[in-house]
Amino acid sequence: MARRFQFRLAAVLKVRRHRLDEARRVVADRQRHIARIREQIHACQDGIVGALGQSREVQSASTPDIVTLRRCRSYVGAMEQAIAAAQVRMALEEEQLRQEQGRLAQANKEVKIIEKLRERQWSRHQEEHQREERIENDEISLQLHRRVHQTVL
Repeated sequence: MARRFQFRLAAVLKVRRHRLDEARRVVADRQRHIARIREQIHACQDGIVGALGQSREVQSASTPDIVTLRRCRSYVGAMEQAIAAAQVRMALEEEQLRQEQGRLAQANKEVKIIEKLRERQWSRHQEEHQREERIENDEISLQLHRRVHQTVL
């Protein structure tokens, strides 16, 4: 009787798949964080557009309000600083993302190596099982042939 297929590196494959899942989670988290930073940049840019619109309205009035103009300029300056800081953070996050994507690619490669090894071992097991079945069938055929020829003689 053929023995059951047992992959001896199943535990290693399980650990590597866990590492791959963890690497995927880390990359996804980093991508979400970068998306949040982009949203912050867009919000600051929208704030600048709004402040500049308000500044134009104040300037086009017959008597411009200097205090409002100063507040608008101060707000625009603060938003530009926030954008610059967010762009620096985003550049750092993107660099970390590239590193994490490299680790993800490596983890994926390690899993594929073990899976390919498992497939090869499974194929060998199947071939061995089929070979054993052929030998068994040949033996049965030989015994039947002998019985038929012994009864004839």
